[in-house]
Amino acid sequence: MRIGRWVLAVAMAWMCASCSRTAPGERPSGEALLLLTIDTLRSDRLGCYGDARARTPHLDRLARSGTQWATALAHAPLTLPSHTTILSGVIPPEHGVRDNGLYRVPGSLRLLPEVLGGAGWKTAAFVAAHPLAARYGLHRGFDLYREPHGSPGDGASGAVERRAESVVDEVADYVASEWSGDRRFVWAHFFDPHAPHDPPKAYRDAHPRDPYRGEVTYADAQTGRLLRILQSSAKTLRVCVTADHGESLGQHDESTHGVFVYEATTRVPLILAGPGVVPGTTIHTATGVRGVAAALTDWAGIALPPEFGAPLPRTGDSPGRGEPVFVESAYPLLRHGWAPPRGLRGERWKVIHAPRPEVYDLYADPGETRNLHGSADLPSRPQELLAMLAGPEWSVTLPASAPDAESEAALRSLGYAGAHPLPDAPGDSLPDAKDRVRIESYLSRAGSALEAGRAASARRALSSALGLDSRNKEAHLLLARVQAATGEVSRALETFRWCLSLPPASMNALVYYEAARVTLDAGLLDEAADFSRRACRIDPRHMEARFNWGVTAFRQDRPGEAAMHWEEVLRMDPEHPEASRWLPEARAMAAGRGDRE
Repeated sequence: MRIGRWVLAVAMAWMCASCSRTAPGERPSGEALLLLTIDTLRSDRLGCYGDARARTPHLDRLARSGTQWATALAHAPLTLPSHTTILSGVIPPEHGVRDNGLYRVPGSLRLLPEVLGGAGWKTAAFVAAHPLAARYGLHRGFDLYREPHGSPGDGASGAVERRAESVVDEVADYVASEWSGDRRFVWAHFFDPHAPHDPPKAYRDAHPRDPYRGEVTYADAQTGRLLRILQSSAKTLRVCVTADHGESLGQHDESTHGVFVYEATTRVPLILAGPGVVPGTTIHTATGVRGVAAALTDWAGIALPPEFGAPLPRTGDSPGRGEPVFVESAYPLLRHGWAPPRGLRGERWKVIHAPRPEVYDLYADPGETRNLHGSADLPSRPQELLAMLAGPEWSVTLPASAPDAESEAALRSLGYAGAHPLPDAPGDSLPDAKDRVRIESYLSRAGSALEAGRAASARRALSSALGLDSRNKEAHLLLARVQAATGEVSRALETFRWCLSLPPASMNALVYYEAARVTLDAGLLDEAADFSRRACRIDPRHMEARFNWGVTAFRQDRPGEAAMHWEEVLRMDPEHPEASRWLPEARAMAAGRGDRE
């Protein structure tokens, strides 16, 4: 009976959400190429990958009708770096995008939509979360790029997101208003399996003890709806489904993703279906998602750019054992100053370069629970793989420099002289993330408690985090936010300034942005303007810092300056709602006074 009620509830929700906006009776036309990336989706939570508990009928059906890779790997467990690889065929050490929010996709990097657009394809993207906002550069080559709008909660990589249903609604509108006989490439991005795991009610009720699984089931239902819309609109539909990374769900003491490069966060689904794909095929050779751009280009009948590499095979296993797949995470270094893990994953052996190196025999230990490094009888192959990871070509280039001279002087005046904003020690001398990962859980608890208005709970969690690492920059940054929320503005400003003395400097733009928000809310306008200026000096495309700088100038009775800042915001995001609403008033006030500062 419970299963029956769940099926009915989900079916009703799906039918209500899937009312097609295409005109009835229209004939399908043209070719369509769909790339669907489902954020934070572990392959082992899908029925087609062997999970007997999964309720993923649409993805399972798609896999049966096409080809799936038994072992597909994301090259980084982070949204922007991984999607940059998916759309370029280039791994993070080569394209240089190593984290969300801190980097921009370089203009020299050739992207899949640019290649398809150059061959006459119409291109459209519908993304669900802030880490993929156009300001970070993945919009290049798309004729249409739709993203969520709003202010991210933490200024750099906030979770401004929307449900998959909203993404599919936009695709339906696009099909109804702009579809024709042309060749069209559509990239749809779902964010729902990402933390915090909060599926719609019908799916939460279906998985009351496993909200992550509920979000996966919901994403599958919206996948079915998306496929139905495109199948009814295109004569020929080719589909690629994959994910940017997985989710730890507590494995290796990591609750979500970003710190480690174990299978839980790097192993993802990869499915191709459509003309030219042999139905019911499973390819067992391990591969990386860097092959997606080449596969779709080849599938579209376009000559491959050399940087895309070889396309994925669509009809069977590639010859030989395949090359080991590179995986990395720069997040521990860039956010905490810990050593960044990097690894190579072959068919049997997986090695991870870290202060305490790791070697796993995946045939005997697929859960990576027994580190064999240092074993007397270790074969030569994993040792060769570890040696391959020791080169400088894998190192992380930090996106921001040390604080400017003014900041250094301010730090000295507060007694912080001699602090180094960046770790100068080699990576192997930095803390091993395995020893610090529990800090992430405390920071997550503190952030959730702060958002819920539970300052005392947030303080307790931060006390635990700082007990493990008294110089953790993110913990101090959260502490400053807690202090500001409880009216301790002066103490919050002291904590913000202390943050600037701590590594890594890659977070300094975020520190300045948060300090600007606090001082703006407190009416300390000169300080808010100065902090905003410093944030924008480090990160000229920090849109929300620029917007707040405009708010500060407006409140300082400087409408001309406010208008210039908001014009810059609208150059980065033409649909920014607050800048669009306030800019005309600032312009009118400036014009009325003959004032254009």
